[in-house]
Amino acid sequence: MRIANIKNETFNPKDPLHVYVGRNPKWIPPWQHNLGNPFSHMSGTLATHRVATREEAIEKYKEYLMNRIDHEPELWNFLYTLNQDTVLFCHCSPLPCHAEVIARVSEELRRHKPF
Repeated sequence: MRIANIKNETFNPKDPLHVYVGRNPKWIPPWQHNLGNPFSHMSGTLATHRVATREEAIEKYKEYLMNRIDHEPELWNFLYTLNQDTVLFCHCSPLPCHAEVIARVSEELRRHKPF
C-alpha cells in the first residue's frame, strides 16, 4: 500500500485500488467509506475539529478510526480488503498524515484476522 498526493497523481474514482482519504465528499466514490480526518491543525479546511498540531490531528484520527471500526463492521471489512496494490490518495503527502494510520490499521487487520 502506498500514499499519493492527489495533486501529483491521477485519482481514478472507478478504480477500486484508488482510495480517496481526504475530507472532500465530492471525491468519495459511492462504494468507499469516508476516511477523511475530521481533525486539523489548519484553518480553512473541511475539518470539524481544530487541534494544535499535525501530530495531534493524526493521533486523534487514530482514536477516531479505531472507535469507528469497533462500531462499524462494514468499515472493518473495507479496511481489511485494502492491500499492497492499494493507493491512498490524500492532500498531505509527503508530509505525515492520517493516511499512514489507515495503512497501518489495514495491515494490522489483515495480519490478525479473527478466524
